[in-house]
Amino acid sequence: MRGVFREVCFLSYQRKKRSGILLLLLIFLSGAWLLDYVRAMEDEALVSIDEGFDTFGEVYRYIANSYVEEIEPQKIIDAGIEGMLEKLDPYTQFLSTKARVDQLKIDTTGEFGGLGIQIAVLNNAPTVISPIDGTPAYHIGLQAGDRIVKIEGDPTEGMSLEDVVSILRGKPGTSVTITIEREGEGAPIDFTIVREIIKVKSVTLAEKVADTVGYVRLARFRQGETHSATHELAEAIQSLKDQNIQAFILDLRPNPGGLLSEACSVADLFLEKGQLIVSTKGRVPHQNRQFFAEKEPLLEPSIPMVVLVGPGSASASEIVAGAIQDHDRGLILGETTFGKGSVQTLHRIGSDKELKLTTALYYTPSGRSIHKWGRKIAENPVSSEGKTKRSQGIVPVEKDTTAQQTFFTDKKRIVYGGGGITPDVTVEFPKRSQFLFALERRRVFFNFVVHYAALHPDAESDGIVDDEMLAAFREYLDDPAQQFEYPTPGEAQIEVLEKLVEEEGYDAKIKQLLADLRSALEDEKARDFEKGRAYIQMALRREIASRRGGLDAGLRATFPEDVQLQKAIEILQNPALYAEKMSASPEAQATVR
Repeated sequence: MRGVFREVCFLSYQRKKRSGILLLLLIFLSGAWLLDYVRAMEDEALVSIDEGFDTFGEVYRYIANSYVEEIEPQKIIDAGIEGMLEKLDPYTQFLSTKARVDQLKIDTTGEFGGLGIQIAVLNNAPTVISPIDGTPAYHIGLQAGDRIVKIEGDPTEGMSLEDVVSILRGKPGTSVTITIEREGEGAPIDFTIVREIIKVKSVTLAEKVADTVGYVRLARFRQGETHSATHELAEAIQSLKDQNIQAFILDLRPNPGGLLSEACSVADLFLEKGQLIVSTKGRVPHQNRQFFAEKEPLLEPSIPMVVLVGPGSASASEIVAGAIQDHDRGLILGETTFGKGSVQTLHRIGSDKELKLTTALYYTPSGRSIHKWGRKIAENPVSSEGKTKRSQGIVPVEKDTTAQQTFFTDKKRIVYGGGGITPDVTVEFPKRSQFLFALERRRVFFNFVVHYAALHPDAESDGIVDDEMLAAFREYLDDPAQQFEYPTPGEAQIEVLEKLVEEEGYDAKIKQLLADLRSALEDEKARDFEKGRAYIQMALRREIASRRGGLDAGLRATFPEDVQLQKAIEILQNPALYAEKMSASPEAQATVR
């Protein structure tokens, strides 16, 4: 364990020594005095690191030997490392358990041995949200809403989602027995399922959304051994081209990103050969790199293109969107992206741990950084002479890093850095009320459709949400057994005032005014259902479609109400409007929204 901590402490220092060839050349050109200077710098750094390590070791020994309770030594070391990393940035992480290392691999490759179900813990039990099409869980007949009450005979009540997933995943060819409770069935059902390699798709939907407009949803930038996001996207684009599309929509909502290499490969499908995709700059010289498009674009430049983005579009999504925007290849439409403009590299620590370390920022072709952190990396970690400045690195924020900075695309359109990718055309989704937010957060729509389908097996056949179903949903909400309550900001404020009135002994007149206000708010709250009627219909239609055809079908069912998608279709079907947005002058750009 001593070696693990020392290895993490020394990692940044050791990275400096990798530019040995350059160092030898400088020594040859500049003389032996430079060698003495470099050695002095190295000695100074080593002394500083050793002093820090000795301090940590001394504190560690006191805790291990004298703390009031005995503590597992490895936990202290891991906690010390994690505490050290908390002073850096949100994306530098110490993966100290096999489960976390395995999850990272799954996130980047999209491959694992398992059953093929998406699950969540609902009402204290792991519940099937959807079986993945073509997987063992799908073929054996698991359904959305099935509650997994036992795994290999052991109750699952109280288990964390991480623990459940860890047990269900395993070596392909092995089997696991789960016991499920299904609404409408009298007794629990046992399923013995043989695990297989599950390949999670990066492209989750690809089809025409209008007569001449193709649409692809890219959910993740994964790169597996036998498939990748680029390969799937290329196949989808070619399929749409074979259907003679005249315009194209790439949906990156909400795509949290993935591998830098995969982001560059995806951008290469749209940019002209030789165009800059992204550059990275770090503290260590070899982190300063540029990535260019290496092939001719698969989607011809003559085909107009819109990229949909939102607050959940991050990292690799922002690299692709930024490159397309800066080279005027297409319009970016939606809401400002997340703002993760950093690059992480993995370092093996010991035999089974990993350090995911932020080593660089990336910059779009116009030169903008779009990072948005509570702490930040110095924006220019390398001087104009190419020499690394020892004083630069992660420093406290002295200014608002979300402040927009002005840059220009190839055609001199204004774009912005500092705080995500700002869309060319901003289209915001209607704000949800506290009532609708509570329904989504507690998965009430999902639970109701599971319940309703058990009582009305034929209700899923047409997917129509009529007045009868809406009435049944309202009755379901009013059932005391559901315990559906949701707070509003007004109610919380009234409770504070009521407490104050009681403590201060105000007279009955004040109390009556508060009672009248509470009554008025309750009357307004009672109208929340009717005000949210259109959204409720959409959400129920989505859950019915998901239950019948999987999550992709559920997504497709929301298209009529998807204001961003509909705006993209409108622009792409109007060549004059598309040209107007793409050629907006710097003076007019601010009004093009």
